Amino acid sequence: MYLVDLGASVAAGRNYSLSSPSGVLKIDVAVGDTTAYAVWVAGEKAVGPMDYTPRAMRNARKDGFRVIDRSPMSQGTRAHQVVAYIVFDSPLVMLCDSPSLYLHEEETTRFICSIPIVFDVTNVLSGRVGEYIVMARRKGEHWYVGGLTSWQERTAKIDLAFLGEGVREATVFRDGANSGLVGEDYVLERREVTRDTELRIPMLGGGGFAVSLSRK
Repeated sequence: MYLVDLGASVAAGRNYSLSSPSGVLKIDVAVGDTTAYAVWVAGEKAVGPMDYTPRAMRNARKDGFRVIDRSPMSQGTRAHQVVAYIVFDSPLVMLCDSPSLYLHEEETTRFICSIPIVFDVTNVLSGRVGEYIVMARRKGEHWYVGGLTSWQERTAKIDLAFLGEGVREATVFRDGANSGLVGEDYVLERREVTRDTELRIPMLGGGGFAVSLSRK
């Protein structure tokens, strides 16, 4: 119970927005609306960590969102939810959905568990307040890149020049081809990259991506 109290969302996180199409707090846009993420990230980097509870496992497009008490869902894609663990600073994170869903979605859960809760270095690669954000963060020698977008589709171009010498394996968790219709659709893929590589990752409306970069 103490952990729940300490990790409570000061910004009314996903466990709140599951029960309302507009959330419980307004920051120019609704909490339940994915556009709010880019607003929050910009403010958070200016003033410090902000507790937030991401990771809903039932994901829906904005026009497909419904308030269903026994089977709550979130707005945005599965990848959008996963990358929140990279772009937001919250040293005491939590999972806001039913434990049985995480057990059922083992691939997604394992990817989440591989993301650190604190980082040594944070670099904002690109972004525009209220529209999108692309961020690179390092823990030890391991880099993570995360991108979030509003309801506007866009393609992120990521220059990996910040990597050291050598080859790395990039594990990419991104929106799937059908994410525009089914929010839970995603792709998990792996490829070799170097500091000379430029990644191009499409983000569907309400979508995002997460990349884990480990040494070979």
